[in-house]
Amino acid sequence: MPLVELPSTHEDAEEQAKFKPLPIVEAVDLQVSGIKLTKSKAGESMLKFSLTVLHTDEELNGKKLSHYAMLEGEGYPFGLIEISHAIGYAWEGKSLNTDDFMHQTCVADIGQEVQNEGEPNERIVNTIRFQ
Repeated sequence: MPLVELPSTHEDAEEQAKFKPLPIVEAVDLQVSGIKLTKSKAGESMLKFSLTVLHTDEELNGKKLSHYAMLEGEGYPFGLIEISHAIGYAWEGKSLNTDDFMHQTCVADIGQEVQNEGEPNERIVNTIRFQ
C-alpha cells in the first residue's frame, strides 16, 4: 500500500479528536440538520436531533449539537415537546413526520454542565435551553 500523507502527527490528531464543548452562548440560532431514530442505553426508542449552529462567529458557525427526545419511558414527552415548541411545530394524532422538523430553525441558549463529577470519566458537556 502506498504511503499516505496526513495533515498532522498522531499526537496532534489525538488532541484534535478530543471533545471540546462549545462556549456558553445566549440566543444562538440552531437549524435541525438531521434526525435519527435510535435507542437509549435502556433500550427505549428516541429521536436524536442533529442541530447546526448558525452564527456570525466563524468559531461557532457550523458546529454541531445533539438533542435527544425520548419516544417512550421516563423522558417522554419532554425532549420532544421542547424542540417542537422551539420550531413552532405541533403534530396531529399519534404520529409525526420527522421531515417536518428538517431544516427548521430555532433560538436557544447553549450552556455547559459537568457530567460524572468527581469520577475518572468526568467531562464538561453542552446543554441546550430552547427559547
